[in-house]
Amino acid sequence: MTTISKKVIRLTTLLATMLSVLLAVSLPFGYLIMSYERQSAVLETEAQSMASVVSQFISENPEYWRYERPRLLGFVSHRPTDFQNEILRIVDKNGVVLAQSAEGLPSPLITRTHALYDSGIVVARVEISRSQRPILINALMLGLLGMVFGAGSFFLLRVFPLHALNQALKSLQESEDKFRAIATTAADAIIVLNNRGRITYWNPTAVKMFGYAPQEILGRELHALLAPPAFHENYTKGFAHFVRTGRGPAVGTTREFTALRTDGTEFPMDVSTS
Repeated sequence: MTTISKKVIRLTTLLATMLSVLLAVSLPFGYLIMSYERQSAVLETEAQSMASVVSQFISENPEYWRYERPRLLGFVSHRPTDFQNEILRIVDKNGVVLAQSAEGLPSPLITRTHALYDSGIVVARVEISRSQRPILINALMLGLLGMVFGAGSFFLLRVFPLHALNQALKSLQESEDKFRAIATTAADAIIVLNNRGRITYWNPTAVKMFGYAPQEILGRELHALLAPPAFHENYTKGFAHFVRTGRGPAVGTTREFTALRTDGTEFPMDVSTS
C-alpha cells in the first residue's frame, strides 16, 4: 500500500468518524437546547401572566391578601392537564410559601419567577417550575437514534470510498504493471521525467543505449547528464517552456537529437516525446 493511499485511508476514516460523532451528538444536544429555550420562554410568559392576575388581587386586598389561602390556592391549582408536570408557587418576600399547586417533581427542574407588586413595591413572587426529565429521556432516545445514524454514516463514508479507492489503486497497479512489462521488453529506450526534468523511470534498453545503471541515473537531470554541453542551454530552455505551457516543438513528434553515453561519446538518436 502506497503512502498516498495510507494518507487517504486515514483522512477518510477521520472524516467518517467526525461526521458519525457529530450525528450522534448533534441530535440530542440540539433537541436539548431547543427544548430548554422553548420551555424557558413558555415559563417566563406563564409567570408573567400569573403575576399580573395575582398582583391585581393583591392591590384589591393589600392588608389581607396573604391570609386568603383558598383564593391563592385557586390561582395556582386551576391549571390545564397539559401542565401536570410543573409546580406553581406563590412565595412572599420572606420566603414563606403561601400557595403551591403540587409537590415532588422529579429533578432536574427549570424555574422561572416573576415579582408580585403592591403599589409598586415587591411583596412576593410567582414561581413556576417544570421537570426536565421527559426532555432528558427524549434526548437519550435521540442519542441512541443518532448513534445508529452515526454508525450507518461511518459505514457508508468509510467502506464505500475505501472500496472505490482500492479498486482505483488496483486498476492503477495493473496499468503500471502493464507499462513496466511493455517498457522492460521494449526495443527502444523509455525514459520518464518529472516536471523538474529529473529521471523517474529508466528501462533496460536505456541502460544498454546510454551505459548508466538505474541506480546511477534515477533522480538526476536528463539534459545535464545525457546531452552534450553545447546543447544544454537550448534543451533547458525548451523543457522550461514545455513545463510552463504544455507545448513544445518536440512534443508529439519524432526528432533527431545528439546524445551522450556514459563514456563521453556522442551519438545521434531519434526521440519521440509525449
